Amino acid sequence: MISLCGGRVVFPNPEARICEYCDLEVYYGYDDLHSIDNTITRQDIEATKRLQSMIDRYGQQESSSILSSSEIPVILSRIPNLDLADVQWQDVKRDIEKLLGVFFRIDGVGLAKTVKILHLKRPNLFPILDSYVVEFLRESLTNTPKRGLAELGLRALDLARNTTPMIRLSGKLRRIC
Repeated sequence: MISLCGGRVVFPNPEARICEYCDLEVYYGYDDLHSIDNTITRQDIEATKRLQSMIDRYGQQESSSILSSSEIPVILSRIPNLDLADVQWQDVKRDIEKLLGVFFRIDGVGLAKTVKILHLKRPNLFPILDSYVVEFLRESLTNTPKRGLAELGLRALDLARNTTPMIRLSGKLRRIC
């Protein structure tokens, strides 16, 4: 059993809930699209759209800003694809925070869109932290300033690192036990 939010949210059988989440049809094949390099491509953007990322929902400015960024590949090159639990966290945390900041400066791009892209580039390091996952860490995402999203993303990654004896959130989900 897992109890969250001071006992307001209880999962009596978390393994069954995780399996239900992973069985959603939209996720089939997504983990087969990794391209572990330092360049965000149009194919990466399109893959995240199939995962409901909503990138470019109101125009092409989000993807064009991501694809044309000169900062993203430079910072991404300093971040290894190590398992989230095994990475030297303090060494990588600053670069992750800088990388999140570059994405968050792009209008319309927040935590969910960012980590869906980064999961394709560093699947062992970045679990998908969509709004459903992030809601476990914060009661309400409305009115969350982007500067708060970077801290929230880092806290989510840190939480995932510290729960690895129970379940690995990075890469493909593994069976608990």
